Amino acid sequence: MANWSDLAVDILREIVLKLDSAQDLVYFSVVCESWQFAYSTAKSNWTRTMPWLMLPENAQNSPNYPRITYCPNKQRCYQLHLPQTYGARCWGSSCGWVVVLDPNLELYMLNPITKSRICLPPLSPMLNVSVKDEDGPAFYHTLIIEKAVVIEADEKYIVITTPGSFYRGVKYATPGDRKWTEIYFPDTNKRYVSDVTRWGSNLLFINDFGRVGYCEISTLLSSQPVTLMEYIPQPSFLSDYIVPLSFNCKALNQVYLLESFGELLMVFRYKIELYDDDPWECQTINFKVYKFNFETKIWAQVNDLGDVAIIVGSNTSLSIRASRIHNCRRNCIYFSNDQWLFRNGNPLIFGGDKADNGLFDITNQALETVYRSHENRSKLSSPFWFMPKF
Repeated sequence: MANWSDLAVDILREIVLKLDSAQDLVYFSVVCESWQFAYSTAKSNWTRTMPWLMLPENAQNSPNYPRITYCPNKQRCYQLHLPQTYGARCWGSSCGWVVVLDPNLELYMLNPITKSRICLPPLSPMLNVSVKDEDGPAFYHTLIIEKAVVIEADEKYIVITTPGSFYRGVKYATPGDRKWTEIYFPDTNKRYVSDVTRWGSNLLFINDFGRVGYCEISTLLSSQPVTLMEYIPQPSFLSDYIVPLSFNCKALNQVYLLESFGELLMVFRYKIELYDDDPWECQTINFKVYKFNFETKIWAQVNDLGDVAIIVGSNTSLSIRASRIHNCRRNCIYFSNDQWLFRNGNPLIFGGDKADNGLFDITNQALETVYRSHENRSKLSSPFWFMPKF
């Protein structure tokens, strides 16, 4: 009989790095002491997985109830005890951290797996209004921050927030900073910056009209005010932002920017808001993907991503190799809801059982369901994708 506990640590480490699910990683770690040691030395480099979908809390839940998380490559749900996310708005990332804006309007980074927490600077300097308790925290969640993106660089994290309605500047901070620093986007309405991605030693910022600006990462790490330089002008085909479709619905177009294995991609998401539904419903109806040609300076539509899947929504936009991960679909876009709207001054957060989550197959131009909850889930909590890290 072979004694598997006597395998060389280097071999065990290679096995760890080839596992394609967090569940298998945990099972590996509890086999014996030598396997646990190999796991502990390799886990920080483990990347062979796809993001998990954190579902909104059950509408009847209290902070003590577990949060349901769906793992696509295992096609099963896990329960995570995360009272920190109860009633909070969250944004996932590709480096294990979730940015949490809690009901007390505190902002911090949380690792849902290890429960590690990193505080971020207070939000109060961002706000030019007094917070009224009677309006409720969900009201202010929709107004303060539209999206929070986590970028990892030089063994540090940079958190970039795109604005809601209470403030108009794009801000950034690194853990340990005492305040948020402004990022200026000249010749552009700053409040419409919709996504951020890393491109080599630079960060690229895209607004809703497809115009891209850039700055050097080293500048942000020095906590200095930043003025973006134009990188790519607005594409001619994105001249219309909102186009009425009919009397009872309108288009709500969202644009994402990401680096995908050496290529710069822009993903355009078409949504409709249905006025005659009660409650109002936001639905994704289509996606288009464009790749930037650096020689011609032109965005060209892409109909085949090859062995790549894209993840967009309330998270840092990212791409993954589908063939490396069990049950991951190639040439597809996994998406979660990221639309918060207002009716008569009240926020409509499209969470719950009608949350706009799913998969878009670029090959056949079809929308599919990734996971459908059968429970009545809170509409004040938006689902989001995050990459599990140990």
